Amino acid sequence: MDYILNVNNNGRRQRRRLNNQEEDRFNSLPDVILTEILSSLPINSAATTSVLSRRWRHLWTRVTRFEIDFSSSTKTSRNILSIVGDILQQLTTPKLNTFHLALPSESNLDDPDATEPCFREVFRRNVDEIIFNAGFRSFFRVPAACVFDSQTLVILKLIGMLKIELPKNVAIQLPNLKKLSLCYLLDVPLWLRTMFQSCPVLEDLHLSFDLISLPQPQNEPSLVNIISPNLKSLELRMNSWSHLERSKISIDAPKLANLRIRDYNSFYYFLQNPSLLVNACIDLKGDSSLEFNGEEPEEEDSREEEDNYVNQMCKFFGKMSSVGSLELDVKNRTNIFTHLHSVNIPIFHNLVRLKTNCLKDLLHSLQYFPNLEHFEVSLWLEDNDLPMEKRNWCTPDSVPDCLANKLKTIQIGGLKGIGDDLKLVEYILGNAMVLEKLCIEVRIKVEYEKAVWKECMFCKSLFSLPKSSSNCEIVVSGRSVTASGDVFKNEHLTCNVLLD
Repeated sequence: MDYILNVNNNGRRQRRRLNNQEEDRFNSLPDVILTEILSSLPINSAATTSVLSRRWRHLWTRVTRFEIDFSSSTKTSRNILSIVGDILQQLTTPKLNTFHLALPSESNLDDPDATEPCFREVFRRNVDEIIFNAGFRSFFRVPAACVFDSQTLVILKLIGMLKIELPKNVAIQLPNLKKLSLCYLLDVPLWLRTMFQSCPVLEDLHLSFDLISLPQPQNEPSLVNIISPNLKSLELRMNSWSHLERSKISIDAPKLANLRIRDYNSFYYFLQNPSLLVNACIDLKGDSSLEFNGEEPEEEDSREEEDNYVNQMCKFFGKMSSVGSLELDVKNRTNIFTHLHSVNIPIFHNLVRLKTNCLKDLLHSLQYFPNLEHFEVSLWLEDNDLPMEKRNWCTPDSVPDCLANKLKTIQIGGLKGIGDDLKLVEYILGNAMVLEKLCIEVRIKVEYEKAVWKECMFCKSLFSLPKSSSNCEIVVSGRSVTASGDVFKNEHLTCNVLLD
């Protein structure tokens, strides 16, 4: 027992020596390295190190990164900004690389006197990156005079219900800005028309508009001119009630590689084709509560306006012909597949991946995508209560080249397991000669006990269909049944049955 105690005592002494050695090595680091370590911590954690020793008392004030999260705090936004301002004034560093601040989700920042002192203190330190998250439900009046006049700013991200009023005597000067994100703008301000001329090196742009939170003046349609010679990534989102007051958005970005749009109202124009475009995600669905319940508007002027809108979006779509991966979501009223034949669009030779949510006129449009290899259509939200014939699925006059010779994977979600669905799958399997995998998700709307039987019968019919590709694997998943491969042997179905 004495021996064991001695061993334990020796072990404690050895660990104490090791800890002291590690502490000595840590304290032997120069202040520059210690400051760099502290800069990687949230500012409140860095400040707590001041109690360690006399040497550490002021080390935290030299940090070059300011990050603090008040999103779960019960303090008012004015108190929080006062605290942040006090901390900023204690910093001795002349250069602040990043400033990240998150406020509670329903902060009140409508008073510029509450935010301007904090922002001025930040910009006084030649900040490179600002991420200010006021919460998506918070009115945030941005102190534009200091925010949009910075020679050092590289990244700017503002989140909230943004009110940005630029004084007439203030010009936007952001010569080094590369990334800009404004979510959500409550109007389309006039200064957006010319802002991008003041951001010559901008590469990444994200603009989100929420035009339904505040009443909009009945003026002429808003204009946004995105003229940016170095822009590579663009994301635009717009929520709007009115389809009669459509914004007009022009894009001139010759280096654009990634494009994401969620907007079912605005007119879009490319001033020149984005020949370097690789990825595009276009969402024209909008909010179903703002649709006309799937019916055409009665007034002739409204119908003409809708036709003009879809026609222009087809032309806009046609200028994306360099894209390699495309995601396109539509509603009945914004289905550009129906109108492609009436617009002279080029062939999309580079497109290898296509994801969409609509079958209507889709197979007729595959002729524009001759090198398509991977195709996915999800019908869960679009026409999922309509029979297949109401979706305007019909056999094209000729088999699209991509279906016959290029398509390797096809994924279809939302089939109802009725006869017309089988006709679609039969057409695909009968003509897809190089298809490697076909994945089908089926949802049959019957009682659970009947669903097991009906899904098994659907699988039996589907796996009995002839295939042009001998190497094609078929995978079917339903509410109750999962089946894959060549599962029928001796007229018996081998599959996995998943029971709740």
